[in-house]
Amino acid sequence: MSDAAPIGDGIFQIPVPITDNPLGHTLVYAMESPGGLILVDAGWDDDNAWNGLTSGLEAIGHSVKDVEGVVLTHFHPDHTGLCGRVREASGAWIAMHESDHGMFEHMSTGHGPEWLDFQKANMTRALYKAFGDDQITVWQVAERMKWYKPWADISPMGKGMALSEAAAHLRHLVARDLVAQVPDSEPAVFARR
Repeated sequence: MSDAAPIGDGIFQIPVPITDNPLGHTLVYAMESPGGLILVDAGWDDDNAWNGLTSGLEAIGHSVKDVEGVVLTHFHPDHTGLCGRVREASGAWIAMHESDHGMFEHMSTGHGPEWLDFQKANMTRALYKAFGDDQITVWQVAERMKWYKPWADISPMGKGMALSEAAAHLRHLVARDLVAQVPDSEPAVFARR
């Protein structure tokens, strides 16, 4: 059973589970287009998420084979993880902001131990900064994140929609606004308020 729901103008919201994560799920949006479906984000890469995405698509009368493209809002694994599986199943194109693409290129090329050490230290600093505590542990972060809310506050915005900012892990995004234009239809706007 899926909690997929229409939100208007051929746009559907599909909660895709994030296994063993206090965030619970990633909200994936499916937009009908003349060539099939365009997804906004894809979800975490594991079988539980894949089952959630495919059952969500089935609940709205489609299958993953109907997906012609995936637009990524940002380069986090809970949004990008299933892109490869979607592409394998449907031949979909994948699009992301050029700054995120540059980050992806940098992260996906070979790096030595110095780079890995730097990344570990950088992630630790980011964790401390995000929670305002330089002594916080991963377990304390997980406990604090239980109160975070996913981007569930959807309101109409013309023929598109706006997503309100509710998840603090998204404060640093490069692409502040995302406009998805489907041929022969009005644009769907995904924007921070």
